[in-house]
Amino acid sequence: GVAAAATAIVSRLQALSRAWGGAGSFTALHMRSEADWIAHCARWDSMPASPGNCLTNIDAIGNVFIIEGVDKKQPIYVATSLEEAAGASEGRLRKVRGLSTLTAYRLVSKETIAADVIAPFAGKRELLAYIDLLVCDRASRFAGNSVSTFSAYLLMRRRHIGLQRDDFWYNGGPIPLQSMMTGLLDPLSTSTERPLKWVF
Repeated sequence: GVAAAATAIVSRLQALSRAWGGAGSFTALHMRSEADWIAHCARWDSMPASPGNCLTNIDAIGNVFIIEGVDKKQPIYVATSLEEAAGASEGRLRKVRGLSTLTAYRLVSKETIAADVIAPFAGKRELLAYIDLLVCDRASRFAGNSVSTFSAYLLMRRRHIGLQRDDFWYNGGPIPLQSMMTGLLDPLSTSTERPLKWVF
């Protein structure tokens, strides 16, 4: 099932990490840059009350990772769609918008290291996304876009259970989902805003 697939992927990530000197740990990045996301951001950023941070730093994520001190020995598990990159290899994964700047890091995805594991879920976008969510939740560190409900849920959940205090959202600003869940996921209440980073 889905849980078993996620566990198999995590095992492969841990093995890669040990081989690369990362002591079995890995960082997870939820990356949304598909056409539907760009369209969503255009609508989001045009709203009167929007902080305008939907696409912030999308083309400078590599700099954000360096500023945040992300371990270069750990594999970066990228939860994204490979619709923009024909095929499943690290080189083609880097063609996804935003990932080309992560030149100091080794990128992997469920497609590049576990095509056999996810084969039974081909064409089932929701189940594949759930696999990504389970894998990301077991990362040593998680990074995402706070406007995305996928990223926001993980950021809040992981902080709430005390799993990781080093997680971050690369786009800065608030976590919009949190405003609808006030009091439900404390102690994240002290981290409603994240200053936008100067990246260059």
